[in-house]
Amino acid sequence: MHFIAEPANHNNKPSQCYKCFKYGHIAKYCKADSQICSKCGEANHTYDVCHNSSQHPICCNCKGQHVATSPDCPKYKEHQQKIQKTIEQYSSSTKPTNQTQPGYNWNSNEDFPILKTTDRIEETRIIELLTEKIMSIVEQ
Repeated sequence: MHFIAEPANHNNKPSQCYKCFKYGHIAKYCKADSQICSKCGEANHTYDVCHNSSQHPICCNCKGQHVATSPDCPKYKEHQQKIQKTIEQYSSSTKPTNQTQPGYNWNSNEDFPILKTTDRIEETRIIELLTEKIMSIVEQ
């Protein structure tokens, strides 16, 4: 039996820590001492309670005027490109071909010929012999 395989969909979204908002690790493994605000980039508070909410956001990664979680951040795009290059490096360079396998008719005697009667009788005899031997071993 043959199956048509399709290439896997790769996730090229960089992992981002929700403690320090740097890329390449997650909060569980973060070594930062304190929580960083994703809006102003300052320590010891979160976006929800940011005291700089009246000001423009400042990204803690690139110092740009956007929140640290923005996909428009140059650092985000840089990490995304690194991931994409890695995916391309380790992915197959050949394109999948649409080769069709010959179709089989499961009910066709031509594609799946019936076993000869002598073959089936011999098969039955072998099964009976094996069953007898197994039973004699079990009884001992």
